[in-house]
Amino acid sequence: MIEVMIGGQLVKEWMVWLSVWSVQNPGQFLYTVLIILSPFFCISAYLSWKLSKHIETENRKNRLKNKRIDNIKQRKKHK
Repeated sequence: MIEVMIGGQLVKEWMVWLSVWSVQNPGQFLYTVLIILSPFFCISAYLSWKLSKHIETENRKNRLKNKRIDNIKQRKKHK
């Protein structure tokens, strides 16, 4: 038997069932939520690490570039 969603009724029934289930079995509910979300946490951590490394590399390049420019300016001053 396939139910057709009419005016969000199926969604409303599903949300009621989910609410009742989470109240009756909070441990199982939290376990299920963590199992579902854990891959996204791992992906987020990996992307944060990559972004951190990229920002460090950019800062290092900018620092070296600024140092080089300062050295060139100092040499031009002394000539």
